[in-house]
Amino acid sequence: MIIRQTIALILTIAIGSSGQTIHVVNNNPNAPTGAHVFATLQEALDAALPGDIVHVVPSKTPHGRALINKRLTIYGGGGVRDFDFETPSHPLSWIDAIGFTSGNASGTTLSGLNVRHFGFENEATYSDLCIERCRIGIFANDEEVLLGRSSTLYALQIANLTIANSVINQIDFGSRDEYGALRNVVISNNAFPMTADQPSVSFFPYGVKDVFTPAKTANMLIANNVFFAETNAATRPNAIDVIDARGAESKPDVKIFNNIFYGALSEGTESMEFANNLAFLIEGFADVFPPANSVDGGGNLVGTNPLFASFPSIGANRFEQRFDLRLQDNSPGKGKGSDDSDIGLFGGAEPFVESGKPALPSIDALILSPTIQQGQDLQVQVRASGSAGQ
Repeated sequence: MIIRQTIALILTIAIGSSGQTIHVVNNNPNAPTGAHVFATLQEALDAALPGDIVHVVPSKTPHGRALINKRLTIYGGGGVRDFDFETPSHPLSWIDAIGFTSGNASGTTLSGLNVRHFGFENEATYSDLCIERCRIGIFANDEEVLLGRSSTLYALQIANLTIANSVINQIDFGSRDEYGALRNVVISNNAFPMTADQPSVSFFPYGVKDVFTPAKTANMLIANNVFFAETNAATRPNAIDVIDARGAESKPDVKIFNNIFYGALSEGTESMEFANNLAFLIEGFADVFPPANSVDGGGNLVGTNPLFASFPSIGANRFEQRFDLRLQDNSPGKGKGSDDSDIGLFGGAEPFVESGKPALPSIDALILSPTIQQGQDLQVQVRASGSAGQ
C-alpha cells in the first residue's frame, strides 16, 4: 500500500537547529489542532515572532488577505505552475493576497505559494525580500491588498529584492514613484505568460514601469526569464519597460541577460543593456532587437527559434503543465548565455524547478505492507525528495 503525501521536514530541521517556532496553517476539513496550528494565515502571522516559520498546508480552500509586519519564512506545498487562480482540482497553498505593511518585514522569504496579489505599504523601507518558486498573479503596490490603506508609492524603498523561479503574470510598481526607489533587484528564471490584448500581463503597463527615480536606483538584473505570448495576434505585448532617471546625474544600471522573448517585445532606454538574449517571432512589430536607444551588449540572437522541448509553435498566453521550456540539444540557445549556461529558464545559477516545491526535504510516498500478522515487523519504504525541491 502506498500512502502519498508531501510532508515537509522543516519541523525537525528548523526547531533542532535554531529554536524557531513552526506555525502551521491548515484550513482543511477535520484538520488537526494544536498550540501552533491555525485555521487562517493571518492568525498564524499574528502569533509568530520575528524569525519564525509559517507552513501553509495545501487545501482546496483559498486563504484570504494576509498582512506581514515582521521577518518570517513562509512555505507552501509548491507554486503550481499552471494554476490560474480558479477553483483548484487538487489541494494547494493558495493565498488571495499578501501585503507587506512594515519595514520590519525585511528579510522575509516566501516559497512554494500561489499568491494572486502582492502589495506594499507606502512610506516604508524594505530590504532582503525573497520570493521564489511561487505562482504569482500580480506583484505590485496594490491598494486592494492593503485593505484601503494609503498606497501612493511616494516613499516606498526596497533594497535587495529577489523574485525567482516563479510563474508570474505581472510586476507593477506603479507610475507615482517620484520619491520611491528600488536597489539591487534580481528577477531571474521566471516564466511570464503574456496576453496580446492585455500588454500589462507581464510588467505593467508594458513591463517594469516607472520604478527608477533620480539618483536613487541602481543595479537591476533581469536574467534567464522566458516572456511568451500568442504570436498570431495583431499586436505584440511589451515585456519590459523601464523609465530612465529623468535627467538625473546617475541613471539606473539595468542588465537584461539570457532571456527568451517569444512573440514579445521590450521597450528600450539608454539605461538598459541587452546581452545574450534570444528573440523570436517579432518580425513586423519591431525594427531592431535589442530595442532602439538601449545598449547592445552582444550575443543576442534575433529571429531565432529557441527550439523548446515542447511548446506550441504559435506561442501561448498562459502556462500549461504540458509545456517543457527546456532547450533541445540542437537549440541555438544551448550554452550561449553570458555565463556559458543555457539561455532561458534552465540556465544560470538557479535553474527553473518545475515542481515549484520549496528547497526543503520532503517525504513523497510511504510504501507499507497492506496487512501483517501480530508480532511481525512492519516493512516501510520511504520515497523522499532532496532539498532542491525537485
